[in-house]
Amino acid sequence: MYASVLTGKARPDRIDDVIRFCEESILPAMKEQTGCKGAILLCNHDTRQFMVISLWESLAGLLAAEASAYLLAQLRVMRVLLERPLANEHYLASIQV
Repeated sequence: MYASVLTGKARPDRIDDVIRFCEESILPAMKEQTGCKGAILLCNHDTRQFMVISLWESLAGLLAAEASAYLLAQLRVMRVLLERPLANEHYLASIQV
């Protein structure tokens, strides 16, 4: 299993907008991709930092999802809510319980 971890920081007073946008656009787009096993949004309201962690059956599925035109378009729209560009890292899930 593989994980994609998107991290970002919301502009002042925009963390609730980030949460809403992820709930309505980003996470549903991820869930519809082949091989997605689930996703979660973690937020720190004090620092305005957040991360979206998604789990994938394979690295190929993860990379295909990240190249999805719809998902890329949604991430571009999200930029206005962010203080800086999103960072993205991939991990191999070594242990799952």
